[in-house]
Amino acid sequence: MPEPTAESKSHIRKPYIVRRNGLSKKLVALKSEVIKNHILQLPALLNAKTIMAYLSFNNEVRTDEIISELIKNGKTVCVPKLFGKKMVPYKIFSINEDFFIDRYGIREPQNDISREVDPQDIDVVIVPGVVFDLHGGRYGYGGGYYDRFLATLKPTAKKIAIAFDLQISKKLPLSDSDVRIDSLITESGIIF
Repeated sequence: MPEPTAESKSHIRKPYIVRRNGLSKKLVALKSEVIKNHILQLPALLNAKTIMAYLSFNNEVRTDEIISELIKNGKTVCVPKLFGKKMVPYKIFSINEDFFIDRYGIREPQNDISREVDPQDIDVVIVPGVVFDLHGGRYGYGGGYYDRFLATLKPTAKKIAIAFDLQISKKLPLSDSDVRIDSLITESGIIF
């Protein structure tokens, strides 16, 4: 199979973004609640000390309640902060912190180098994305931030994606730089 181009990946992404954006806020909230209940029961999360999650925006699976529960359960939780093309995990203490909005419209923690977390200390990453396949393939928004970051994790770190059923494709053409996920959870349950 030929190496997919940025243009071909963008063409594949578009209908999935349109479908997800077509969900009502109420439906996003309901489906996100079901997904939250599934992911919080995962042994990988229950046994993890340090977890990286994303701060949801637009019609992504909502993560605020997941993050709050993880913090309440004594987990160290970090979220992404962008520095140029690099994504750096920053520890947060509450979902109600004073976040700022980055150039993509995503919430980020304030600058505080003391909150930086070593990627080698992360046990689980809750990964966002636009479309996923049943073999661990994932397309994000096309910036490559997560692919570059996930490649820096320790080999035992679990990469768990959360998404809605309508974000699943049978098979995505992947590039050598695309990092596969270990598990996918939707409102239907643990897909793999």
